[in-house]
Amino acid sequence: MRTTFAIVTTLGLCGAMSIASDTAGVSLPLTVEKVWYRSSGKQRHVYLTVTEDTIEFTARKKVFSFPLDRIQVISFGKMRHDVDTDWIVMSVGVTRPYDVVGFRDGQNWGYGLRTREIFDDLRNVLRNLSAAQYRVSPGYQIYEDPGGGTLAFPESWSAYVESLVWTGSRSTSGTTILSAEPIRHIETAANGETKSVDDLQALDAVLAGQTPGIFIERSPAGRGMGCRKISAAARERLLARAREDRLFGEGHEVVEAVSASSGVVDGCEAVRIRGRSRRDDGTEMVLELMAAVADRTLYVFGLRTLAERYESDLETFDTALSTVKFRVGLE
Repeated sequence: MRTTFAIVTTLGLCGAMSIASDTAGVSLPLTVEKVWYRSSGKQRHVYLTVTEDTIEFTARKKVFSFPLDRIQVISFGKMRHDVDTDWIVMSVGVTRPYDVVGFRDGQNWGYGLRTREIFDDLRNVLRNLSAAQYRVSPGYQIYEDPGGGTLAFPESWSAYVESLVWTGSRSTSGTTILSAEPIRHIETAANGETKSVDDLQALDAVLAGQTPGIFIERSPAGRGMGCRKISAAARERLLARAREDRLFGEGHEVVEAVSASSGVVDGCEAVRIRGRSRRDDGTEMVLELMAAVADRTLYVFGLRTLAERYESDLETFDTALSTVKFRVGLE
């Protein structure tokens, strides 16, 4: 199923906020009396408490406490060995491999109906306390990817979700455009009816590199692709895909063939791909890609830009990449 969505603009937080007892309508401490908790393959009923500093899971004889500044990502979706149930999934730690903790509404032996509500409340608390996932520099905002992760991008830009393919509660494939210019709806009239359609010219201007922007493509990871390692064969497949990019198609002359180097995104091995072409009108264009795999998903972050604008656009691109927080849970 392919669904087209309208413009989505997500407001981020700049700097820390002082929150006393109420965070975005959620009173602290936030408590849930019965939560089904899973860590290191073990599951148990616990009592959940969220304060301004920690998230605690209290069992009969043990307390599992996590400082908020150690929580890298909180997301909603599946976990390894349990893909039939939705969990609140946290990755905790300083560097990869992160510890992965899952929990859900503990009513009815872990099949309660409030898991999504608990997630929304906890996410609001973390946003407003500027937890690591939602901490950004001045001038930037947070984009929450349908796949479960986040990254920061300029606050003057807009996020446009072009397509989503859902599997259960999480989007497994899709494309997002982060654009310096808004991609607005256009009202059109036909046969006496008024319809709202996306401004395809504005969208194509980003994808063609005329307007500054970043695109993010998600798809299931293929053979030889993982967070810890992307094999040589998988790297060649990524290069072959880049050679088919629109910047090297009809009306473009190859100036610099695509080549690959190694990189890192959120602690995962990445492949950086770069190439340059010249249009028939003499304008030089640059393609910059960064491909990484997390949670069985291939993420391709892309930049198409005019050669004359490349250095400034690359700075924005690399700044966004440095803030990426991938979802974990299935690995």
